[in-house]
Formats: sequence, structure tokens, C-alpha cells
Amino acid sequence: MRQRIGFLVAGLAIAVMTSVVAAQQAGKVAEKAGVTLKGKITLDGDAPAPRTITITKDPELCSAHGTTVNDVKIGKDKGVADVVVEITGVKAKDESPFKWDLPRDGFVIRQKDCGFSPSVLVIPNGKSVKVFNDDKVTHNVNTGAWNEMQAPDAPAVEKPVKGRKPIKVSCNIHSWMEAWIYPVQSPHFAVTNKDGEYEIKNIPAGKYRVKFWHASLKPVKERLTFEKDADMTKDVALESFE
Repeated sequence: MRQRIGFLVAGLAIAVMTSVVAAQQAGKVAEKAGVTLKGKITLDGDAPAPRTITITKDPELCSAHGTTVNDVKIGKDKGVADVVVEITGVKAKDESPFKWDLPRDGFVIRQKDCGFSPSVLVIPNGKSVKVFNDDKVTHNVNTGAWNEMQAPDAPAVEKPVKGRKPIKVSCNIHSWMEAWIYPVQSPHFAVTNKDGEYEIKNIPAGKYRVKFWHASLKPVKERLTFEKDADMTKDVALESFE
């Protein structure tokens, strides 16, 4: 009987030790990969007035959604949508390539109802963008680097994006159409939601420059220091050019 109890105690001890080791290993696996930066981008002052457009081509289609364009979209508590927050100077671990969370259908801009969607597309530098024409009228896709006519139901215009500055996309046929392609060098970026909120995870500890960019507002650049395991909140107010 005593021998059986001894075996049971020994077995329990081994099980407890195994559980402790497993918990320690799980803790190592769950250890944070980096710092999280989050915050809210707001508008300092009044929003720019909506841009009035003159429909000179294909009015039956292009006038259906009005003759004004709101370039700065304001949400709750003056939060600004579609602001790009980019951390620059981050290097991949062990100099290996960055791991990107790439969309299944690629990086896409669509032309619909005489407008571009999305109005801002962030893309890894060197990747290709695909522009589709979903309208029943001809469009023209112009970035300065390339200028392509695109008939209804034509194949997508697919071009590589290279550079370090935002690229304006326009249509020479419908002059009010406008979108921006923003090439980034690393996956450490975010685009604010409708209320101006953003979050960037897994930032390696270090000192980096952080850019806050919107096509119709004055950009802001700041130098931030990220300490290991110390998440950070950074709110920024952007001003109008007007």
C-alpha cells in the first residue's frame, strides 16, 4: 500500500513539474514581439470647405452623387479619417525581408461613379497596384510616371509602385477624380479609421521618426523613442493648409 502511495506522489510531482515547464514555455511563446503605438488624429481648427466640382464630362453618371467633394472626413470628437501613420527607419530582424500581411486580391484601386476608391492606398514599395474601371464610361489613370486610358470593362491597369513619397492618381477625362498611393518601406504603419484612431503593433525597441500624413492637411513628423515592453499612446492634431 505504502509503495503504491509513493508511486502516486512521485507521479503527481512529475506532472506538476511538467505543467510548470509547459507554462514557462508558453510564457516565452506569448512574450510580446514588440511595442504597440496607438492614438487618435484630430483636426486643429475648422475643416476645409467641401470642394465644388464642375461636371464637364459624362454628367448622367458623374452627377449622380452630387457636385461637391469632401477631402477631409471628420468623425467623432474631430477625428480625421484616412491619415497615414508611418514609422520610418525600422530594420527587419537579422536583416531578413519584412513579413507583410498582403491582401489576397493584391493592392487595388477601383473607379466607380466617377471617383476612386479607396482615396488613399498604402502599398509596400516595389509592389504593383491594380486599377479597375467599374464604370460604363472611359477613364484615364494618370500618376505622372504612367498615363493609361481605360475603357469600360477593360483589363486592370497594373503597374509597380516605387518611391518614398505619396503619389497622386488622377483622371484627365474627369479632372475632379483624385486618389493617393502611399508607398511604405516597412509594415510598421496604419491608416486612421473613420474616427481618427490608429494602432501599430510589434514595433522593435528603438528611436524612429514617425510621420502623420494627410493629402489635404499639413503633415507632422516626430522623433519617438520606443522602450521595450512599454506601449505608447500618441495623439496628434493636424492643421489645414488654408
